[in-house]
Amino acid sequence: MLLGAASLDRAPGASVRCALLGVLLLGATSCGGGTALPSTPDLLPTTPEVHVLAATIVPTTDGDAIVSFSAHNAGAEPDTLIDASCVCAESAQIVGGGEIGAQETGLFGPNGDHVLLRGFDEGLAPGDFADVTLVFANAEEVITPAEVADA
Repeated sequence: MLLGAASLDRAPGASVRCALLGVLLLGATSCGGGTALPSTPDLLPTTPEVHVLAATIVPTTDGDAIVSFSAHNAGAEPDTLIDASCVCAESAQIVGGGEIGAQETGLFGPNGDHVLLRGFDEGLAPGDFADVTLVFANAEEVITPAEVADA
């Protein structure tokens, strides 16, 4: 018992019945009388939007590195990765087409489209992070932290 809490004598199962009644009352008040939600096309963003997830930097044996990530295009039109940069490298190059369909997720990695970092800073160790800037044709640029992985 908590110090200072009042002791309530209840019949066995009373707490469960009270909780169930509360859930039923909450459900009854949230149903009916509201406005209908718009159809799915109306929920699409009005401006192009790309979300980047799980970015990693994998150093290569020749002093470069590959940036792998997934990018979800939340917009109503296809978008294309057109440029990239990172202070952790001398330059960055887009390898492959880099196009992501509307409402689709593109996977960028060594076996497909990816960002190649030339002259990667070898002072960064596995577990370190570096900000990678990704520029898309339609959406605003995305700055995403990328974790350095083992080579």
